[in-house]
Amino acid sequence: MKPSVLLSGAAWSALNAAVAVLFPLALFVLFARLVPPWQIGLVAVALASLEILKALCPQGLYETLVAAEPTRERERSAAAVLLASAAAATVAFAAGVGVAAALSETVAEVWPWLAALGLKILFDVATLQPQATLARRAAFRLLALRSVGANLLAGAVGAALAWKVHPLTGMAAYPVLQSALLFLFTVAGAGALAVPRFERGALSGLRREAGFASAVRIVAALNTYLDQILIAAFVPARAVAGFNLGKRIETALATTGSTFSNVLFQPMFASRPASERPRLLRAGRGLLTALCGAPVVVFVVLAEPLVGVVFGERWLWAALAAALLAVSGLARLYGTLYGAL
Repeated sequence: MKPSVLLSGAAWSALNAAVAVLFPLALFVLFARLVPPWQIGLVAVALASLEILKALCPQGLYETLVAAEPTRERERSAAAVLLASAAAATVAFAAGVGVAAALSETVAEVWPWLAALGLKILFDVATLQPQATLARRAAFRLLALRSVGANLLAGAVGAALAWKVHPLTGMAAYPVLQSALLFLFTVAGAGALAVPRFERGALSGLRREAGFASAVRIVAALNTYLDQILIAAFVPARAVAGFNLGKRIETALATTGSTFSNVLFQPMFASRPASERPRLLRAGRGLLTALCGAPVVVFVVLAEPLVGVVFGERWLWAALAAALLAVSGLARLYGTLYGAL
């Protein structure tokens, strides 16, 4: 890979990561000051449950579509399987919210907002097939700009709703709008979307690799989100909100790694021979260290004053958790480089 191509991919990845990480954090600061902590805790648990359900869809098809020889039959069949699984997961999520509302008066107060979050599953999974096509084309600029645009526009709408209409409405609308716009921007004018239609035997050669890749995604989702669900079973929603503040730091770093993986690392590894992988791994580690290593060290040292200034004094008790989860997020950040390989 030419240095100019690597630098171009790194630049677009950095821009994408900056918007995908800093902008949602800024929005969370707004939501943390407007939305009651117990509602933030319930939204956090709902989103964590949603991500685990989403991981049960065969998302490993994305990796196989990026690396395998593309055919329209494979793409159409993959799109059909992904869409069907996403629809089933969305229905399962809504049913789970309904059961929780029947068992808990607290959940019953906000169940419509929680149930609406399930649409995120549908849009996220439906985006995978056209995104794989763009990744094969090494379309760094388009991959980055679609995410930047979706984040900014969804964030603007979510912030406006939270400020002018209802705080929880804005907080719930942001992730759903972000996923919907990401899907729209991925398929609009790119010619990357395949018409979903399952064709027997089209995916037979991809099942083994797709199964392994899907298993990796399930493990990653459990590692990232299961702790919030388990904690919610033993502590009040307000306490979950404090833990979620720390998870936001960890997730910000994991999102940075995921962004670099999708926009730069996966296309980079897929397009170059295996003999170049050691050099590409060293370059990837150096890039992630320069961009994220030093900021994490600063945050860990100054966690309490930074949390107090940014989120407000009522969140000071969550500073230690935020510092520990920042270290965890840095480890996950480096893990995405090897996950891309």
